[in-house]
Amino acid sequence: MKKPVARRDLLKGLGISGVAIGTASIVNIGQTGPALGTTGHSGPITADWVKRENEYPGDFTWLKGPTTNSYNLCGYANSTSYAIGEIATFHFSATTPFVTAKLYRLGYYGGAGARLVHLFKNVPVQSQPVPSPDSYGTVDCNWPTSLTVPIDGTFLPGQYLIKLVDDLGQYQFVPFMIRSHRSTATYLYMSSVTTWQAYNTFGGASLYRDDMNQVAGAGGRRAVRVSYNRPYVTAHGSADLLGLEFPLLFLCERDGLDVAYCTSIDVHSGKIQLTDHRTLLSLGHDEYYSKEMRAAVISAISARTNIAFLGSNYIYRRVRFEPDANGVPNRFMINYRTLDDPAAISNPSLTTMNWQLNPYAAAPSLISGANYGGINGSGSLHVQNANGWLWKDTGLRSGALLPRALYGEFNSYSRNDPQPPGVKVLAHSRVAEGYSDITYVHEQNRGQVFAANMGSWIPNLTNLIPVRFNRHVPIDLSTVFEAATRNVLTRLV
Repeated sequence: MKKPVARRDLLKGLGISGVAIGTASIVNIGQTGPALGTTGHSGPITADWVKRENEYPGDFTWLKGPTTNSYNLCGYANSTSYAIGEIATFHFSATTPFVTAKLYRLGYYGGAGARLVHLFKNVPVQSQPVPSPDSYGTVDCNWPTSLTVPIDGTFLPGQYLIKLVDDLGQYQFVPFMIRSHRSTATYLYMSSVTTWQAYNTFGGASLYRDDMNQVAGAGGRRAVRVSYNRPYVTAHGSADLLGLEFPLLFLCERDGLDVAYCTSIDVHSGKIQLTDHRTLLSLGHDEYYSKEMRAAVISAISARTNIAFLGSNYIYRRVRFEPDANGVPNRFMINYRTLDDPAAISNPSLTTMNWQLNPYAAAPSLISGANYGGINGSGSLHVQNANGWLWKDTGLRSGALLPRALYGEFNSYSRNDPQPPGVKVLAHSRVAEGYSDITYVHEQNRGQVFAANMGSWIPNLTNLIPVRFNRHVPIDLSTVFEAATRNVLTRLV
């Protein structure tokens, strides 16, 4: 097995050796009470195939090179995920006549974070038109196929990226997933592609704002229907993947965890069964849920499948799906948020109001004990009961403050909100707009539910990986969250 790469060498290999490594002091201000619980496992559950895969050498160049505007070079896949035996098609646009498509699987790979799986040179491509938004705000590109890739037995389940490189050496990413078919792996990693698309402004409006970055209601016009037949604008075409999801993937594959892969649309369509796994991993921003997705989560908990919400603002917006113009299912996503939704009259059960509003009254707190608190969750994390299972091996004491550990959106616990019995608050931290609360629920004969309730949990693992789409995280803070994440993965099996 390749020797793990030292952090100094890793940074040097990425061409960022000059990055300053800051540290934040961790202030201990108290001692603790009894532990919240114990577990019969000494660590997370591992799998040999993941360990073997990550013995392959990685490619440290996958994040190197100049990037370009997403309208000059971009692409999308005809599905968010594929199973072995299916054929993936990709649709590219570029201002140069040829592109190189480097197909990577993301993982650990000696600290590189990705392995080059296939290389497609001199792929002919043209600059494709970007349609104007229709009356729903929908931009549906419907470009011709540029590249076809049979997903044969040489592919392993996991998160993949195509790095599109044009004749000028500039690049953009095209993400897709190879889902785990009929897997019974312990952990199920679910990429939140519904939320990715909700915030995507390529060609026009997202479900939030227009392409001039004007928020709806403040001079902007948001879409009520968005298409998956278009590239992602942000993070060089990778959407939320590199910033809010990949740090956890890197940790899971580095430790060789027994992990399966899927997207949120796979859960919606029933292509993956949550109850075939011990623990669902909900990632950094898992906001947009269809009726089918939420029902799958509720059924899984009832069947003793555990859920780890490792972000905030989960199961908040309700969506439904429609086929695209070619009849391909689940390529259009609809979200009105009000009773202006035509379904409110024609089929009220499909109305896309927020989950916690009438007629649903299905607040996230019914699952985790916490509801959405706001967008500005910046502050210091306040550790409670450091002898409990969550903070094991972190070196913290009760009352410890972790400066700058909290930022982004957050969820809060309130005794007045509807909730399951026995909600435990593992951390209660003052933030800019209220309180951010880590919660844990374990009802008898039901699955456990852990909720970080902060947008920063997964980004706080950033120093473990060669990615700089997040703000810089102090090393001691990253180490704390690494240990806490491992404790969650150990507990929820």
